[in-house]
Amino acid sequence: MSTMAIFRHFEKYTIKNASHITVDSRYIGEIISPLTTAKIHRIPNCVHSDFFNHSKVDYDSKTDGRLTIAFFGQLRREKGLEILMDALPLIREKIHEVVLKVIGNTTELSMSKIVNRSRYLGVANNVAFLGWMEWDQIIQELRNTDLVVTPSIYEPFGCTVVEGMAMGLPVLGSRTGGIKENIVDGETGVLFEVGNSKDLAEKAIWLLKEDGLRKKIGIKAAEYAKRAFHPDVVAAQHLRLYQSICSSMN
Repeated sequence: MSTMAIFRHFEKYTIKNASHITVDSRYIGEIISPLTTAKIHRIPNCVHSDFFNHSKVDYDSKTDGRLTIAFFGQLRREKGLEILMDALPLIREKIHEVVLKVIGNTTELSMSKIVNRSRYLGVANNVAFLGWMEWDQIIQELRNTDLVVTPSIYEPFGCTVVEGMAMGLPVLGSRTGGIKENIVDGETGVLFEVGNSKDLAEKAIWLLKEDGLRKKIGIKAAEYAKRAFHPDVVAAQHLRLYQSICSSMN
């Protein structure tokens, strides 16, 4: 039996027999609720404290005049990099010097396929493939980024969304799963329709052209992330839940 098969068997058994289950999004709670009699508690994932330590992004520090978009995380198909790549020519029509930074491991999508797609679309000179990075390296790249884009087709929670928010960056995310729970559209980020590269491009152009709007959204995003996703906040939620469950058993 493979490791994944063992995991799925354990997961199925746990969902069926547990009395309490924590989920990181209401989206996941809705999926598993028909499968269990357990009481479901939503407690979000936390964001590594290092992201909060660099939350004051210096929007005026860049000297080359190029506006940058960051996509980071695992490069699985459901993460939607191809949708963002399809939007890039439309973005470049309005913002000629835009740069897309791609950070992460390749899995289903090979790096050669991604590179070839950028060449086919005529945007190879606008894409920087940075590969896998340590946390501190990602943070440094994000400090020199104007916009984070998370174009996932499917996303249970959306860690890259809240990590970008924690750093005070505006995040453009697809209207799906946990992403739409964590972004208040137009306030703590901006949402676009899943799989719609034209909608993505139009909203990316809007954000990249409006410095004041990006700053305003970034500030609100950082404030919200600190209240909702800081490790101390999330740990306290878990502790209160465990104490409540233990008390009910006495």
